[in-house]
Amino acid sequence: MCQQLNEINFAQIFDRMDVETAFDYFYDKLNSLILGNVPIVRVKKNNNKPKWWTKELQTKKNKRDKMYKRKPKNEMTEEYTEALNEFNELQDKLYNEYIKDVQENIIQNPAEFWKFAKVKQKRSKYPLEMKYNDKKADNPGEIVEMFADYFESIYAKDDVEGEYFEEIYTNEPVNAIEINLSMLDIEAAIKKLKERGSAGPDNLSPIVMKKCAESLVWPLWILHQKSMELGKISSKLKRSRVVPEYMKGDKKDIKNYRITAISSVILRIYEIATQDKLVLIVNPQLKNAQHGFRPKRSVTSNLLNLSIAAHEAFANRQQLDAFYGDFQNAFDKLLHRIFIQKVWKFGIGRKTAKWLYEFLTERKFFVQIGKYESRVYESTSGVIPGSILGPTTFLIFINDIVDCVAHAMVLLFADDIKMLIQISTLDETRLLQNDINNVLEWSERNRLPFNKAKCNIITIRRTTQFHEATYVMGDHNIERKEEIRDLGLLVDIKMTLVAHMEQMMTSSRQSMGYIKWISKGQFAPKTLKVLFTAYVRSKLEFASVIWNPYAEVYRGDIESIQKQFVMYALGDTNRLPPYRLAPYEDRCRQLGLATLATRRTEIDSMMAYDLYNGTISDNNIARKFIKSNQNSVLRDNRLLRESLYLNDYAYNQPIARIIRKVNKFSDIMTLNRSRFKIEMKKRSSNERNDT
Repeated sequence: MCQQLNEINFAQIFDRMDVETAFDYFYDKLNSLILGNVPIVRVKKNNNKPKWWTKELQTKKNKRDKMYKRKPKNEMTEEYTEALNEFNELQDKLYNEYIKDVQENIIQNPAEFWKFAKVKQKRSKYPLEMKYNDKKADNPGEIVEMFADYFESIYAKDDVEGEYFEEIYTNEPVNAIEINLSMLDIEAAIKKLKERGSAGPDNLSPIVMKKCAESLVWPLWILHQKSMELGKISSKLKRSRVVPEYMKGDKKDIKNYRITAISSVILRIYEIATQDKLVLIVNPQLKNAQHGFRPKRSVTSNLLNLSIAAHEAFANRQQLDAFYGDFQNAFDKLLHRIFIQKVWKFGIGRKTAKWLYEFLTERKFFVQIGKYESRVYESTSGVIPGSILGPTTFLIFINDIVDCVAHAMVLLFADDIKMLIQISTLDETRLLQNDINNVLEWSERNRLPFNKAKCNIITIRRTTQFHEATYVMGDHNIERKEEIRDLGLLVDIKMTLVAHMEQMMTSSRQSMGYIKWISKGQFAPKTLKVLFTAYVRSKLEFASVIWNPYAEVYRGDIESIQKQFVMYALGDTNRLPPYRLAPYEDRCRQLGLATLATRRTEIDSMMAYDLYNGTISDNNIARKFIKSNQNSVLRDNRLLRESLYLNDYAYNQPIARIIRKVNKFSDIMTLNRSRFKIEMKKRSSNERNDT
């Protein structure tokens, strides 16, 4: 196939074609080569049979059933016993081979576990009957149409109709920057494709693109150059298949599902290549408040800012009032006209801006569940759900919301916004109210509405007396909370995060119980370890830098979850003569696991390294890193100044722990990251052994 592709002079053929015709030709040629070179295998589905069922097993089952009918009642004949044993032996063999294959797949990709669980539970991804508003349907064809109706209703319609790009981009921005992709960029993007990724509506598989990468780079680059030059994207690339993904609530209610759009593999290649270059333009211009979908930022860096603000308020014996804003379907309601105006302000060149405009507009979607497809509908607003460029385009759109906040500290994670302000008098609450008013005006001006019912206020405090102000959004009183979910962390009014730890432990135990129930003792320790680290330990370590407990009672409760897993994974090997359990640490080493306490300490140390060396960059956190000025050579070689704290919760706050980690490893802080990690683990291990 590669040889046949290399023989085609795409440059000469595409030269006399427009974008649409060129892509049509390329698709036709590629599909014909696939049909001519890729073998077609027909897969027969045994809908009522287990996954491991074979024709040979069916034959033996038929023989067993036949012998059973022939034998006298309540008696065992030799023929029946032989047929039964043959059937059972083959079934056990096939099932064991199936379980072995499942485990190998899980080790390669833990997500394969959910396919196995679905088979075991024999349940469909979607309920048989679903509802949307007053309508109900139990027919798959009607259900996909209801999904299409709902997803289409989410989009906003712009008051300004017609062509507006030319009006906005009348003049090139000052120092305009264009994105020019090279063939090396296209080749690198193809390599980044997931080999097992889904085929798009054009039925092109990522694996075909990766296998033929060297032969496809040239025509794909020529097509992209033509697309950029003429400012058009083929309609074939702008068509996406939608798979509804359940969020929470009633599974039968279509409103409790979100859009996941699967686009053309070719467009994914262009997106990956463009994203790498677009980030270089956009990231330096993003406000410090933004922590979502950008390099050197994370959920943890966002929450660390909250922790710093809260503990500074505690130190000043003040309260911290926090406004949590919730936009209504923010990614779906972004107006393209306003987006293009903001792209211009970012100094993005005309050709690149036109290509981004084409990427967002006139997108066609259809919902697919199994073999059923809905009607095709068009999006009138928003970024493409599940797309690679979607998050960056949204960051461009929301970036200037920070400019309208005059008094509060703003923290963003994509469309999640919170505003924090220290309050010492009731009059100061008006400052936060003014900022809420300004943000509300911004949302109305940019046609990105808040879901006012989901906006909240929380007062974080350690004092018994506080100023309980009523904050409003227009004529709506903002609901006050004692606990609030912040980027997956359950924040309480004292910033103890005890409620989060308890909820996290409950959720982790439920996940581990589910893994046990599905595996039913059939999985090897290696497979169980993969599942534990992917679906249990990941919960126990999410944002652990923020909530890492210093009270022994919580440390012990968290560790008990891994202790329980180790007992289950090792099974009978736990109890060898003299029938006493080996120490917990030894059993962990047998499975290749570190204790959870050890891993949290290492995570803290790596966060300290990343913040000190700028791998994670944030101006607000950096101000807490005050260099230790020492005029003489002392045994104390601390890099950063450590504050004195009057109580345990202040001494053990995240930023204080991080500063102590920097000072602890001061002599190796200049090593490269991988070398630092090795040395840090070695020292920590020696300390534990000495203890």
